Amino acid sequence: MKINTYKLSKLSKLFGIHANTIRLYEKLGFIQEAKREANGYRIFTDIHLNQIKICRLIFGHPYTNRQIRQLGYKVIEAASICESALCRLHTIEYIETIRKEIVKAQITTEMLNQWINLEVRPVTKNRYNRRQAADLLGTTIETVRNWERNGLISSNKYGAMNEKVFSDSDMERLRIIYMLRQAGYSMSSIHRSLVMYDGGYRNLVLRLLNEPANEEDLLSAGDRWLSTLNALECDAKEILPLVDQMEKM
Repeated sequence: MKINTYKLSKLSKLFGIHANTIRLYEKLGFIQEAKREANGYRIFTDIHLNQIKICRLIFGHPYTNRQIRQLGYKVIEAASICESALCRLHTIEYIETIRKEIVKAQITTEMLNQWINLEVRPVTKNRYNRRQAADLLGTTIETVRNWERNGLISSNKYGAMNEKVFSDSDMERLRIIYMLRQAGYSMSSIHRSLVMYDGGYRNLVLRLLNEPANEEDLLSAGDRWLSTLNALECDAKEILPLVDQMEKM
């Protein structure tokens, strides 16, 4: 059986990436170490080609959350040692995790839509300090402070000992912020959307969450979390045929 071989420059052109990226993959153990010719040049095979394809399908997006990326590393690690059964198992888990994130992002968007379209909110006298608000959300006081510093939430209400407090209406807003952060939206994306909401431009709130405001925002996939997750799922599905090929190598 003929073994196809590739030089580093050929692989670089095939994938449209710098040769140093492939060298880095090799150094980090993402692909097998290449054999060298007498002149010292690396020689790669179809096994390496397959492994690099998997790396590109996983690393081809500028942002994913920690859980997705860690599972992606497991897929790459299994592929790097040609453990096809393990690689298949991790790939399935990887795809399922991405799908769960898509559902979570969709639910968050639906809840936000309901929040946006609720015209009249009952006025209550309930007040919550930062610790109480953080406990209700399941997060930390510092996280709530960070949202305040970033202009996502602001309260002019004060309780005992001149401590800042939040109303039930503020808590709704905090819950939306929390859900959006959990769903992977960036601070800047949420801030833009809430500015639109506060300014009365409710029709723009969801659009600015899922679409970049300008070309510079393309650098942050967090601003387009749903579209990024959908693209990531498509790429993840392409890994399984590569695992099939791995079994035949």
